[in-house]
Amino acid sequence: MDPLYFIVADQEDWKTRGLLAVYLEAGLDDEDDRIGVGRCGFDMADTWGVNFSVANEDWMDLKEAEQHEWGGDNPYEEDEKTKDDGVE
Repeated sequence: MDPLYFIVADQEDWKTRGLLAVYLEAGLDDEDDRIGVGRCGFDMADTWGVNFSVANEDWMDLKEAEQHEWGGDNPYEEDEKTKDDGVE
């Protein structure tokens, strides 16, 4: 997998509630030091790491899937609290 991508089981029922995906290089273009955190299904978590490694998918693809599947925030709307601290 990608050495900058981690999967975290943050809830006891992770099979139905999903896993946290942490990507240490989630920035776009000039934001390479941005850390991203998103939720994905356990059946897709390892696939995302592989896709990052081969540049098949990017962080925004995961955030779009998170919004659709898990009710996450819209990845294209800038959040005031994240604008200053660099956390997504």
